[in-house]
Order: sequence, then structure tokens, then C-alpha cells
Amino acid sequence: MKLGKNGEQQSMIKLCLSFKIYVTGLKQIVHSIIFLTGILFFSSLIVLGQEQKITDIFKDAIKCYETGEKEKSLNLITQLLKDCDIKDSTVIFHNRHYNLEAVGLNIIAHIYLDLKMLDEAEKTLKKIVADYSETKILWPFSFEKEGDYYCKAGPLALDILYDLYSGKYGAEKKNLSITQEIGHKLLKEFPTEKLVCGDGYWTFIDHSVTKKILAAAESIGDVSFLKEGKQILSESKNPLCRICVLDAFAMMNRKKGNYKKAIEIYNSIVKQFPYYNIEYDSPFYEDPYRSTSPFYASLAALEEIAQIYLYRIKDREKAFEVFGRAITFAEEEIQRKAHNMRSSLDYRIERYRLATEGRSLPEFSIVEDKGVVGQYNHIAWHPDSKKLAYIAYDGGIYEKNLEKEGCGNFIIGPANAIQYSSDGKNLMYIWSGEIWFYSLVNGLKSKITSKELEGWVGKASLSPGDSLILFRISNKLYLLNIKTMDKDLIGGGIFNPSWSPDGNTIIGIQGSQIAELDIKTKELKLYSVPDVHGDSSPSFSPDGQYFVYSTSGIGKILIVNRDKGSFIQLPLWYLGGGYLPKWSPDGQYIAFVGAENKIFVAPVPEGL
Repeated sequence: MKLGKNGEQQSMIKLCLSFKIYVTGLKQIVHSIIFLTGILFFSSLIVLGQEQKITDIFKDAIKCYETGEKEKSLNLITQLLKDCDIKDSTVIFHNRHYNLEAVGLNIIAHIYLDLKMLDEAEKTLKKIVADYSETKILWPFSFEKEGDYYCKAGPLALDILYDLYSGKYGAEKKNLSITQEIGHKLLKEFPTEKLVCGDGYWTFIDHSVTKKILAAAESIGDVSFLKEGKQILSESKNPLCRICVLDAFAMMNRKKGNYKKAIEIYNSIVKQFPYYNIEYDSPFYEDPYRSTSPFYASLAALEEIAQIYLYRIKDREKAFEVFGRAITFAEEEIQRKAHNMRSSLDYRIERYRLATEGRSLPEFSIVEDKGVVGQYNHIAWHPDSKKLAYIAYDGGIYEKNLEKEGCGNFIIGPANAIQYSSDGKNLMYIWSGEIWFYSLVNGLKSKITSKELEGWVGKASLSPGDSLILFRISNKLYLLNIKTMDKDLIGGGIFNPSWSPDGNTIIGIQGSQIAELDIKTKELKLYSVPDVHGDSSPSFSPDGQYFVYSTSGIGKILIVNRDKGSFIQLPLWYLGGGYLPKWSPDGQYIAFVGAENKIFVAPVPEGL
């Protein structure tokens, strides 16, 4: 049907009216969107402002905690949780948003523990587990630090509850049955979760908890220890946990003298985990008393087997056979893919080869004791060359008679440097920055220096004849006359100094060289010998013709001729290198710290 002229005009008018209405509506919608966006924008600014205020209060609370005002810190956090809508409020750190109550309760729980308010801490931790198990929170005292400091609130709270019931914070809450329940709950529910432990350190929960469960079970008895370990092996798929349990079982057998069983267990580690990398997480159960682990669990296990053969079974040929297995593995791994580990594996191969090269050497004596702390002057010969004093891991000074079986006798402690007097009747030692003398005759002790008057003493050496003490404060060396208590500055720049037999010279470390200083003339002589480092600890032979020191890296022990500057290496066929060498007063032996942190006594090579 055709429209007339009037009809066309009317249709056009209707069309224009419709378009006008559409445009007007569109404008209203746009204006509404702009208006709502503005409201949301300003609302977000208000929220951000509130979150910043919350964050500032948290920071103030942490500052109070760090300055010892723990009650004030607790009050600030508690009041903040009361004042805020805790269900919706967040706190911001490093551009991350964290739930206010979850973070707040975590901090409160830590403060309660510090204040020994154990009931309140227990209730708070249980609330975190119930309400915020999967909520990510920031480690409570890391707000100013950049880095990976957050983890789930639930497993962190459970781990702290474990410590609470294990008696870490007080005997009144100790309940080992509950700790084991919590431990296995963590293994089952959070097997791959990270656990932040403070200062940026973190570990996997199941690995950390495995060690705790085993330690608690071991305190109960062997039956519990085996039961818990077997349960972990059935529950955990984490190689770190499994290696830890197997190593714990091997250590239990070693302590009981079941060396064959221990070797069998270590061989199972080699078979099950040949290429498992343990560079960053040492899985071994009693790590502080062990040799430094290499990159691979299999190499670490082979080293343990070799040490059992060397020091327990006394079968050196079997030990050398194990070293050969370790060399083959390391060489094959270099060829296979481990080019990024080449230097470490080469280092291991050199150690193993050094061990196997000494088949014809006489056995070194081993001081069968708790092991020593590997720092300067932690071994001291008695003037009769029949006894050794040393500092063990518990910080105590022990004396071992080398002519008798059994362990050394505790003398006194704690201490961090020792030396016998020339007559053997006294021990000089350092503790808390001060020099002390202990009488081996009557058990009396006397303080020689005061850190308030002389300053904090780091290292000290008693002169032949016991009239002078050479000691270091900060970067300066001083001589103290024991009778007059006069103190003279003799210079600086020489570290770990010790006296020559005639009392005229001191020897120590200066940079990467061995340095001798004549006390009277101040003449300095430098030796350019290999691989000197800060803990090389040089010491003179009794006749003054030689000195001995340990190198960096593999820990070789070198004997240097003072006149010629030439040196020879003390043959070390054992595993682990050596350090802290000390020449015996009769000139026949050199004592040093070696594998398993044991003290070894080696005969001086013939021809010197």
C-alpha cells in the first residue's frame, strides 16, 4: 500500500519522536553510570583510607612488640578487632589484602605465648583453625619486609598448637598424644603447604612436622618411634619426609651398634631417591651433628655408609668401595645433565678420591665424643701431649685423656675459646666477651678482663710462660700484661693470632695470606700459600720451624716450612676434609676436626 504525502510526514514525525526518546533514555543511562561510578570511586577511596588506617595501627602494634611493649601491642590489636567490621575488613601489606581478623588473631596468639598466657593462646589458635583454616595471612612480624612471607592460617596455627602441646611454651600444656594427632592431621590435610617460620625462612609443613613427630616419639621409646615413622611412610608421598624417616631409622640402628641394618637402610635411600636434590632442604634427622650434605640424597647416604665402615666397622676396603660408587655416580650425573652442579660434583669427586688414595696410610686416632664446635681455638693440647681439651656442641669444655677409652670429662662451660696454661694447671677461656681462668687444681675461676672496661674480646692467645695475653677487640690487637694489667695496642689487621714457641712472634690471617708479626720490631712477614681463609687458624710446630693451617674449600691441612716457604699436605684419607689443626707440644701429632665433627689425631709425616 502506498502512503500519501501526509502519511509520510506523520511516519517521519513518529520516527523522530521515537529517536528523541531513545537518545534521551540513553543519556540518562550514561549519566546514571557516571554517577554510580563516581559513588563507587569515592567509596573505594574511603575503604582504602580505612584499610590504610588499619594497616598503620598494625604497624604501630608491631613496633610496640619489637620494643618490648607487648601488653600495649596486644591492646592495640584487640581494640582494633572490636572497633572494625571484622568480617569485611582487610589489612594491606605489599599490595596484598589480608583478612583483618585472621591476621589479628595470629598476632594475638603469638603475644599470648610470649606473655605465657597459654590458655588464651590455645583458645585463639583453635579459633583460627575453626574459622580461617584456608585463609592466607602474613607472617606476623614481617610487615616491613618484601618477600614471600604469607601462608595459610590454619596449618600455621596447628603447627603452633603442636609446639604448645609438646611443652615448648610450658609443661602445663604438654600432651604428647595430642601432638601426634595434630601432626598426622597436618600430614593428611596440608601435605604440600608451605609453613613460614619467620625472617623469610619457610619449609613444607609435612617435612617440618615429620621431624617433630619423630622427635616426640623418640622421647617416648623405640616402639613409639618405629610406629610413628612407619605411619609417616604410609601417609606421606613427599621424598623429604620419607628420607627423613629412613635416616632416623638408620641413626637409631647406628646408636645401637646395628651397623648392618643401618647400611641396609641407607642403601634403600640410594635406590629409591638416586637423583633427589637436597640442596635447599636437608632431610636428615639429626642434621647439626652430620657432615654437610651434598646435592643428592643418594650421595649423602653413600657418605653415611662410608663413615660407618671407616669409623664403626673399621673396614677401610669396604669404605673405599663405597667411595668408588659415589665417584661413579657423580661422574655419570655430570655427563647426564647436571652441568649447573658441575663445580659441586667436581668438589665431591675430589673428596672421594682423596679418601681412596690413602689406603696404605696408618689409621688416625679418633676422639670418640660428642664432637666439637668448628671455630677458632676450640681444640687445645695439654702440655704433656696426652690430653686434649675441646668445646662440644653443648658449649661445655671437656678434657679427653688420649691414653684411656671412653668419653672426655666435663670441666666447665659454656665457653667459646680455650687454651691450657704452660704448666697445665689452668685453662684460659673466653665467654661473653671476657677472658677467664679456670684452675684445674681447685676448681676456682677468675675473670681477667671486663667487657665494660677493656671492651668485648673476640679472640685470645696465652703467651709461652703465661705472662701475656694477646687478644682482639673489634679490629685491633692488644697485649695484656697479666701481672700489671697494662694493655698495649700492637696493631690490627691480623686475625686468629697465636704465639710462636719463643714468644717473640705471632702468626695469623691477613686477608688471603698467612702473616707473621714480630712483637718487638713490628716487622711483618707474609706467606703466599694456597687457599687461606678467615678460619685457617695457623699454629706453630713446637720447634718453631713450621706452621700448620687448613685451607678453604675441601679443607686440606698444609704444613709450611717457615724458612723456605714450601709446604706439604697432611695426607687425609678420611671423608670430609679437616680444619682447626693444632700441633702437639711433643711435636709428634697434629689434632684437627674432621668427619662427623670428630677430633682426629694424626702422626706428623716423617722427614719433617
